Amino acid sequence: MAKHKGKILNEHYGRGAKQARYRENGVWYHLLTEFPADLYDANGVIGFDTKAHYQKYIPVGPDAQSTHADVMGRGISHIPGYEELTPSPSSLL
Repeated sequence: MAKHKGKILNEHYGRGAKQARYRENGVWYHLLTEFPADLYDANGVIGFDTKAHYQKYIPVGPDAQSTHADVMGRGISHIPGYEELTPSPSSLL
């Protein structure tokens, strides 16, 4: 079975997240359920230490298994704590 992109990025950057997800546009993701956790987009990452921290910025929906990290229409890159990464996640996948 192939590794999920989030897992590949977590291993490459050595961030130590229990769970990681990747979406190039930084808007739609499957839910995170284990913490600490990371969400990656094409250029960087936002980390969440706890479920409460995650839920502060990422609402559940449109269904119970997904989220729209649509922070004022701009995805995860506008959440406080977002880090641009070099090399970019998109260049590694």
